[in-house]
Amino acid sequence: MCVPWQTHRKTLLPLIERTATRNRHGFARQVDEALCRETAFLFISLDGFVVLAPVEKHGALWVNVLFTLAWGEKAIARYQGDIERLTRQIGGRGIACQTAVKALAAHLAQAGYRKTSGARRIQQWEKRL
Repeated sequence: MCVPWQTHRKTLLPLIERTATRNRHGFARQVDEALCRETAFLFISLDGFVVLAPVEKHGALWVNVLFTLAWGEKAIARYQGDIERLTRQIGGRGIACQTAVKALAAHLAQAGYRKTSGARRIQQWEKRL
């Protein structure tokens, strides 16, 4: 369910900031700014949340997964279908994400993503729909 950022910012922004610090990836300000400008959207589930932003990529509309946090196991497998459905609903042609968490590589590949860049610490992945 898409919810207003300002309603949840006080609770969720510290989680995003802690995750950014732990992963040594300075994305928290970018996520917060995108949500405040409403160029990204917050979706909350029972065991986590995801921040999605529509972007132009390869000359088409894509969805960029700016941030995800889930407390349960196998979150990619559980929520990938919802992210794909939301992407298709807005006419999106694919999904992109970045991660500093190397352990996610196998899960992303299993979900159909391919690594487009990963020579540096931050890996970039995408999945065409």
